[in-house]
Amino acid sequence: MLTSSNSKNFALRCLQAGAAGFLCKNDNLNELANAVKAILSGYSYFPEDTISTLQQNTNAACQESVLIAQLTDREITVLKLLASGMNNQKIADALLISHKTVSTYKVRLLKRFNVSNLVALAELAKRNSVV
Repeated sequence: MLTSSNSKNFALRCLQAGAAGFLCKNDNLNELANAVKAILSGYSYFPEDTISTLQQNTNAACQESVLIAQLTDREITVLKLLASGMNNQKIADALLISHKTVSTYKVRLLKRFNVSNLVALAELAKRNSVV
């Protein structure tokens, strides 16, 4: 992919979409020959910051997976229901528990995953196929 778009915004997306390489026209175009050679030799070619971002994302995903694996069955159930959009009272009714107990589970989940709101918790659940 040769583009005038900023590599910070698009290189990671291109990599995740299956592109073999990424080069921004604003970068040193002498790199174009190196990129083409690398790709033709079967390698990929991406900016270093893209690779480090991918590694950070992979590490974060691994940490999330470990934390999810440590959840109890009830915590997973509450997480699924929260991520599906149910409110505390509806979850309490469905699980035959107090809405305050649901609230306690929600606070624990927010703290465990170090997220500040329910939207981030729902995104985390979807990203990790909990929902």
